[in-house]
Amino acid sequence: MDAESGSGPGDTIAVTGVGWEVSAAAWDALAGKGAANGWMEHDCGPAPYVKNRKWIKFMGKQDRLALCAAAKALRKPGGGQPSAPDGCDLFITVGYIPFGEPQARSLALDSQEDGRFSMDAFSNVALGKVNPVLAFSLLPNMPAHHIAANLEIDGEYMVTYPGQGQAYHCLQEASARLREGVAKAVLLGGTADQCNFLVENHWRKIRPGGGGALVDGAAFILLELQSRAQKRGAAPMARLAALNEGVCQTPDNGAETEMNLGPFGLPLRLAAAMAQGQSGFTHRLAADGMAYVSRWELP
Repeated sequence: MDAESGSGPGDTIAVTGVGWEVSAAAWDALAGKGAANGWMEHDCGPAPYVKNRKWIKFMGKQDRLALCAAAKALRKPGGGQPSAPDGCDLFITVGYIPFGEPQARSLALDSQEDGRFSMDAFSNVALGKVNPVLAFSLLPNMPAHHIAANLEIDGEYMVTYPGQGQAYHCLQEASARLREGVAKAVLLGGTADQCNFLVENHWRKIRPGGGGALVDGAAFILLELQSRAQKRGAAPMARLAALNEGVCQTPDNGAETEMNLGPFGLPLRLAAAMAQGQSGFTHRLAADGMAYVSRWELP
């Protein structure tokens, strides 16, 4: 897919906002100032961005990370509350469902009868001991709900799951909608709670040799046509120069070699390139038998 097709002269897709949430150690590793090892855990407090503090109890870590990163991407240069452009859409990719070892162990033990799994015990005993609020923090669509409800995003939203390949599907759809005039602006990004028992167990099974340090985080970019951004006085922070996909010709390792950033990898690495003052940034990904490349100009 060519990012320039169907556009007028100079009317490229621009990044007019960027926000992220990762640990200081993970950010330093991105900048080459530190090593990436094991779990790179991170959490944050969403209180400044929620309309009702009671909603926080229904938010899991991936929800908190997503809301804070999205709010930072929508913040105004002069300060004040974050604000999305009118008609802004929300496209988000959510990582693998997180679950802690104590909860998993308790659920497994309470689901047994005579040392074997019992559907009756699972249904009538084990599930009854799980805090029902926990379910809200495990649903992939909840981060989108919390962002839209608290930041007043009134456009359509698209939720994909669970990795960078799906994140590129969001970018392709966002690019097409912006160029066709279907979308006015798109807040695009990802969130993942990866430093936990269930996600680590998953990666051990599909990548016996390891797949990079597991990183908790979220990152978002605000996309809109440059002409529209100029009309509302928003300065481009980056421009999408090219967006392509094709069949992957090499074995798919599915992750970065040093850090597994999951669905927020592209916007976070783009943010790091901006922070380092680079003049351009190219992101390449092999996932699910496909190869994706996006090239960005950084003014």
